[in-house]
Amino acid sequence: MEKTESFKRANFFPGLKATPTFWNEMEEYHFKKEKLYNSLFHGYGIVPDYKQSLHVQAEKTKGGILTLLVGSGLAFDSE
Repeated sequence: MEKTESFKRANFFPGLKATPTFWNEMEEYHFKKEKLYNSLFHGYGIVPDYKQSLHVQAEKTKGGILTLLVGSGLAFDSE
C-alpha cells in the first residue's frame, strides 16, 4: 500500500515574501491534492460503452504482417 504524502498548504499573511520556491510549493500542493482526490473518488480503466470502448482487432496486411487496430474510446490510468 502506498504511503500517503503530507501536504503543505499555502499560508498567506501580511509581509509574506512570495519567492519562486513558495509559488512552486503552492502549485505542487494543488497538484498533489487533486491527484489524491482523483485516486480516492474515481477509478481507473476503460470506460464501457463509450464510442468503441477501445476495441482491439488484429488484421493481416498484404505483406502478411500482423497489425493491431485499436478503436476509439476512453480510458483512465492510475495517475
